[in-house]
Amino acid sequence: MKSKMTVIISVLLVLSITGCAQHKAAEKNVEKEMKQVSVPKSETVAETAHDMIMNSNKLTADQKKKLLSLEEKTFAKNTAIKEELDRAKLVLIQTVLEPKMNKREYGILKKKITKLEKERMDNGFKAILEARGIIEPKADVDGKDFYKAYLHRHLQDY
Repeated sequence: MKSKMTVIISVLLVLSITGCAQHKAAEKNVEKEMKQVSVPKSETVAETAHDMIMNSNKLTADQKKKLLSLEEKTFAKNTAIKEELDRAKLVLIQTVLEPKMNKREYGILKKKITKLEKERMDNGFKAILEARGIIEPKADVDGKDFYKAYLHRHLQDY
């Protein structure tokens, strides 16, 4: 009885170690493929946040400076996230189209894409709260239309 139990435990241990090794190999393969994929750049036609801020007569010079700094920081982080997200999506498509799809790689990519999407949204929500602190909507009721347009524009990017 003990001998059978020892064999069963040994087999389960070997299977567990093998499964972890295969998962690590799949993760490395996904990372390698994502680094090799290039994503075409796309330009937006919409008015830039920079122009909107600079053309506003509702913002003080200090508010404009702080909002521009926030926009630059948020845009840079969001651009990096979007690039990685686009690479992950392209690798996902390649993985799914393989005759013998690697389900481990698919699962890793699915988790990575979900994580990146959440990170992208969190970046936008954080920036909106920071922008609210800069524009102080309660202090300037007359500027509410500008603030509404600015935040709506900001949300469209995220």
